[in-house]
Amino acid sequence: GVPVEHPDIPDLFGPFEDGQYPLHFHLN
Repeated sequence: GVPVEHPDIPDLFGPFEDGQYPLHFHLN
């Protein structure tokens, strides 16, 4: 996955599927 520091939406989708990061983190 990619660090949440990257605001790139495509990058966030990676960790999202892995479930490594909480959902609220993306919404925030």
